Amino acid sequence: MEKRWGTVGWRSGACAALMGAALAAGCAGGDEQGAGDAGPDAGETDTLQADAETNPPPAGTDDSGGFGPTPGAAAERDAGLVQGGEAVEGAPAADAFRTYLIPAGTRIRVAMDESVSTDLYRPGDAVVATVAATVTDGSGSELIPRGARLLGRIQAAAGSQGVGEAPVLEIYFETLSALNAEWPVEGAVVSAPVTLNTQAEMTRRFSPGRARGTDVVPGEIRAGAIVVVELRAPVRVSTMVVAPDSLLPDTVPLPDTLPGGGSTAPA
Repeated sequence: MEKRWGTVGWRSGACAALMGAALAAGCAGGDEQGAGDAGPDAGETDTLQADAETNPPPAGTDDSGGFGPTPGAAAERDAGLVQGGEAVEGAPAADAFRTYLIPAGTRIRVAMDESVSTDLYRPGDAVVATVAATVTDGSGSELIPRGARLLGRIQAAAGSQGVGEAPVLEIYFETLSALNAEWPVEGAVVSAPVTLNTQAEMTRRFSPGRARGTDVVPGEIRAGAIVVVELRAPVRVSTMVVAPDSLLPDTVPLPDTLPGGGSTAPA
């Protein structure tokens, strides 16, 4: 019995040794296989690199495995002006923007967005006008496009206090505005069609015996009227982005209907 049990124990130990050797061999084989799957050897790497140089991916494709932006995305984004996270079609690319100087003395024809009258407006009240004709320099280069805005304030407002006396309505423009920026300006109105309230003027003319100043007739610049603004100082601006003609106020006349032509050069 002791010998039998000794034989059995020896056999059990041998079996355990064989199983351990087989397990170790299997693990070693798995490691070699994993190492072989880790990537191509030096020869395969050279072959892949040569193929990439001979046949590069087409422009605009994504070679980042689908996890990165395509090279063409930046070009498409820069094709328009980005506003509020969205690209505006037709806007100039970023590299198309430039800065230039608009000289003092440049005259701008603008159309009043709303009627301005001496009986409703007081000094300090804000007014808005839209450039009605593109302003160019002596060589024909665009300085201020049609559709840009001028923002200003009333400086003086007084109706006519007697027959033959003109009303006073003075405006000074302080800001040149486009969709992409605003620039401070010094713009004085040198020509504006200030008209009298026709009905009030007729009543005053045919009411004799009234004292001077008792019937003040208001004057106004009507919506759409063309006002000429002169820049008193030069202003440096960048390329302006403006709304298309279809978005301009209805009061802004077409360029070919303006007196003196459709564009204005510096005086």
